[in-house]
Amino acid sequence: MILTGTMIVSMSLNAQQDAKNFVQQYKKQDGFTVISIGKPAMCMLSLFAKTSIDREAAEMLKRIDAIQVLVFERGNDKARSESFISDALIFCNVNRFEELIEVVEHNETVKIFGKTEGETIIGLIVLNTSKRGDSAQMVCLTGKFTIDDLQSINGKNGKNIAGI
Repeated sequence: MILTGTMIVSMSLNAQQDAKNFVQQYKKQDGFTVISIGKPAMCMLSLFAKTSIDREAAEMLKRIDAIQVLVFERGNDKARSESFISDALIFCNVNRFEELIEVVEHNETVKIFGKTEGETIIGLIVLNTSKRGDSAQMVCLTGKFTIDDLQSINGKNGKNIAGI
């Protein structure tokens, strides 16, 4: 049992480190913006919960170890945008993230990828791309949460999260 626990913690840390490394390689490149939010900030945000819905979302925030946001905005550099998206898709494939949801609307596509260990989600990646090629965003969440945790953010009266 201890061995299994150690393996799960190790895999979760590896998922977090892999995502962090991927995001960091773009940190100093022109046209990219990187935002990193760590566990202490997640816990601090949870202190501001006032309603029961806020408290449910706050509990979810406590389960997130890190959020990495990578934004590319360069209106005249479609080749770099496409290269970034290609790299992100390769990253998801190599690191065994499964595509959970794809939403295509007008000129934008949103794909959500997940990495699980049993019933526990240890990583989520949201990839948003523009067909115009002028922007792309990637959000990486690492931690330990469940589908029910994700649904709680959507609220009790919200729609079920499709595809999960």
